[in-house]
Amino acid sequence: MSTGEKTGILRRATWRTGFLMGIAVCALTLVSAGPLAQQVGPVSILVWTTSSFVGLLQVLIYSELAGMYQNETGGMTMCMGDAFDKWSHWPTTIAQWAYWYAWIPVMGIMPILMAQYLNQMIGTNFSPFIVGIVILGVLLAINYFGITVSERGQLIISAVSLLPLVVMIVVAFARGLVSMDNLLPFRPYGSWGSFSNPEGSWFSMMSWVGIGAAYYVASWGSYAFETITVYVGEYKNPVKDTVKAAWSSGTVVTILNTMITLALVGVLGVAAFADNPDYPFLKLSEAILGPVGGRVALFIIFTGLFLMANTAFNGTARILYGMSKEGTNLKQWMKLSPNGFPYVAAIFNIAFAIFLMTFEVPVKIIAASNLAYMICIFMPLFAFVILRKKRPDHPRPFKLPNFMVPLAFVLGAFNVILILPGALYYGAEVMVTGSVITLLVIPLCLYRKKVQDKAETVIAENPEKIDLD
Repeated sequence: MSTGEKTGILRRATWRTGFLMGIAVCALTLVSAGPLAQQVGPVSILVWTTSSFVGLLQVLIYSELAGMYQNETGGMTMCMGDAFDKWSHWPTTIAQWAYWYAWIPVMGIMPILMAQYLNQMIGTNFSPFIVGIVILGVLLAINYFGITVSERGQLIISAVSLLPLVVMIVVAFARGLVSMDNLLPFRPYGSWGSFSNPEGSWFSMMSWVGIGAAYYVASWGSYAFETITVYVGEYKNPVKDTVKAAWSSGTVVTILNTMITLALVGVLGVAAFADNPDYPFLKLSEAILGPVGGRVALFIIFTGLFLMANTAFNGTARILYGMSKEGTNLKQWMKLSPNGFPYVAAIFNIAFAIFLMTFEVPVKIIAASNLAYMICIFMPLFAFVILRKKRPDHPRPFKLPNFMVPLAFVLGAFNVILILPGALYYGAEVMVTGSVITLLVIPLCLYRKKVQDKAETVIAENPEKIDLD
């Protein structure tokens, strides 16, 4: 088969590709585990475990949708058009763009964090901004040559980063460094913004708002292995590969998120996060492995962040490609490298990520992007329910039991409700920012339909007016 723009993205990926991309989301735990532990105390362990399990249930639902639309590329939001198009194409278009916006901050956050860890590893003071740009350039070079090259790179980085992380957790438990005293009393803190009260209660409204806000932020990492659906259009066997990638990555992420946060809180105690909640793994690695081992762990964290950045790099480019292919975003995003990578979309994403890197990337930016993420999480769940009723006879190579239909509705409602404590906890300005960026797709889509597509129509209808000179 020939390659390039005429043939589109190729089916060369396996379920292992999705699995490796999926388990990379454990790196997001490195970003937010500390702040959430400071926010709700030891209960953050429960938040991460249950949130990851909810993510597993959801990705199975998305897998049924993916089986119905095997030629779609760009994630689960690309598989929900039939559910809402009766009313309008806008719900699907907004959800697809929201999925892009939910992932793009990773490309801005991870390179900055990698630069900071690199400086601590080798004792330098490189500019995080410059190092971040170099890392984004490396990602572009790797992925330009296609997902098969990227898969080999992901395999190597996964072995280097995630396996030693597991070893560190095992050592912590084997040496008895995890203290139950650090987990008790097992009750949520009463927190609001920068205020945190360890004397919280299960019966305190403030504590429950804090828990809801913790779920809201944790979902950005604990749900994120749904990225395996981005590659449905590239799997050799779309149905089997999607399901295997969903089960395997979801199970591993749930276990790892639980063990990572349990080790973090159990070894250090929540008080250790008070001065610097954003980098608790520096202290954790030294507490478990000593000064030398701690340096090794820094390298592990560095490569894990690279793995996560590559996941976001791949996913965001394919989201824009999928929208462009459907006619809801700019035509330029359809341009592919000779090996089938949407490199023009990736270059645009790099520019947007560099813009984000000019800021210090406060938690509020993540919270704002998570508003978009909630939209693209709950809408496919509702689409699943609608399509079971609207298209009951549509071929479903992978079909879940019928009890998953009401469960999908409950999960969708749960994610909608999470927006409320997120808004209460992080403030109106966060929600306004998230809403404005999410709705930017409207002028982009209108430009595609009213300008770019209209120009093509005029040329097609009046070929004699084309100036060949």
